[in-house]
Amino acid sequence: MALIEQLKQIPDHRHLRGRRHPLWMLLMVSVVGFLCGYRGYRPLADFAALYADDLRERLGLAEAQPMPSYSTFRRTSLAVDSHGWVEAFNAWA
Repeated sequence: MALIEQLKQIPDHRHLRGRRHPLWMLLMVSVVGFLCGYRGYRPLADFAALYADDLRERLGLAEAQPMPSYSTFRRTSLAVDSHGWVEAFNAWA
């Protein structure tokens, strides 16, 4: 199974009203950014902005899909179920 499919299995406990970005997309951009040397919330937001068009194309996102801000990366990383994240990554690896 592809990593994206594994990430889609992680429960998203965020409120429906505030979801602008799918959880799997936030996690995937975080993984790719981290592998490219962007460590931290602001660097990840810079990475997402710099490579927005490529990320949209490769992840199959709509052209109108906004890229997450540093605060979105921060809130998501603090709220995501770390056990689910580790299980999904290990199942993929």
